[in-house]
Amino acid sequence: MMHDGRSIHGLVAERGELEIDGLTSMPNLAGLPVMVEFWQRCRPWLTARGYTLYPERRPLAHSESGHPGWYAPLSSTSGSFPYATCIRQNIQGVPRWPPSRVAWAQDTLSRDIVLKLVDTDSDEYSIYQTLLRCKELSTPERNPGVLPPLAILDTPFRYSIVAMPMWGWALHLRELDNIADIFQFMRCTLQVTSLPFYTYVYNLFVQGLCVLHAHRIAHRDIDTTNILINCYDPTSEVALEEVVAEHRRSGAAAYCLFDFNLSTQLPSDTSLRHCRRPAIEALTAMPAYMPNDTFLGEPSYNPFAFDVGCLGNLFRTFFWRAASIMPLLAPLFDRMTTHNLTRRFTAEEALAFLDYAWSQLPESAHDACLSSEARKDHQIQHGMHWSLTPPGFEDQWSHYKTPPYGWAARILDRALVQIPQAWPLVTFVRKMLNT
Repeated sequence: MMHDGRSIHGLVAERGELEIDGLTSMPNLAGLPVMVEFWQRCRPWLTARGYTLYPERRPLAHSESGHPGWYAPLSSTSGSFPYATCIRQNIQGVPRWPPSRVAWAQDTLSRDIVLKLVDTDSDEYSIYQTLLRCKELSTPERNPGVLPPLAILDTPFRYSIVAMPMWGWALHLRELDNIADIFQFMRCTLQVTSLPFYTYVYNLFVQGLCVLHAHRIAHRDIDTTNILINCYDPTSEVALEEVVAEHRRSGAAAYCLFDFNLSTQLPSDTSLRHCRRPAIEALTAMPAYMPNDTFLGEPSYNPFAFDVGCLGNLFRTFFWRAASIMPLLAPLFDRMTTHNLTRRFTAEEALAFLDYAWSQLPESAHDACLSSEARKDHQIQHGMHWSLTPPGFEDQWSHYKTPPYGWAARILDRALVQIPQAWPLVTFVRKMLNT
């Protein structure tokens, strides 16, 4: 069936049309030759459903790679949300990655599309179904901060093909040197995990309606490689920094999270603040900015608090110097990343605090520039962002600072580092003691 947001009824693939070499279910690691043939067999089936795969070219005889490359068509059409701005750096382009579970195509209006093969028995498939039904993602006037699926093309087998608009990777975070650009990035990525405040009589809403956590979707892999910007070059994997910078200067930049292959969706009545899942699940992705929620042998963790901690660590790593202009970012960073989970902000609270911080910033400072030098080790040196705030500010907001670890936690941390074999025992004891 084809899910297009209006109806879940549609065309069904004929058995055999998509089946090759026994690929009736999603393999753990599909071999490249199998996937090359798979997408080739998909071409007429996808064309009949409005998606034309990028043309493929075999490598030259002297090429080091024996695999075919995919090249963007000579023209593309930009569109309003959920589509992105297409900026071509050259006409000829370079070959994209060899086909795997992801392929590139255009729709009937020449808009660039990403197609992804998804296991129908997975949380990822359920998440895309939820997002397809989510009304917040179909509002063209605002960016909800998550890449929406355009359609789910179901097959008679245990996999489907999800169609999404093509956006570009937001990899150039080090180039964000304007406080307004930093605020825009933080707000776009925060709002995807925010909950709505109460709806008041006068229709006063906090922006950033629920998209992920409100549907009990925990991303679990928040990283720079899973954040997109609404600007892309179909002829290149990554747009040039100057192209992205110009798009940001235009004031049209928006960001979103994507890629839910490591995400999970929990029942709708799950508590966002008190949810507990086995700690082993936190190691599903192990993103670079993961918080220390499971580093001391904890038997369980909160995946929603984990998301907030990941995003807070990312913010602090790239934008800690922004506290010199917007001092309230210092308490925000600490409350998003504190090891004391009872004090860690929910996404709703973090978004509200970010908006408050912006409201307290003089308008004359909105265009202030700074050096957003990234420092990975800043996740350990917690005091650096506080050192940039005005005199007296740290004392005024000291109740927001992350408290130091207690003596027991410090001893446990040192023991687990020196004797990693003790980890299962510590986890078992903590589970028995419910600590």
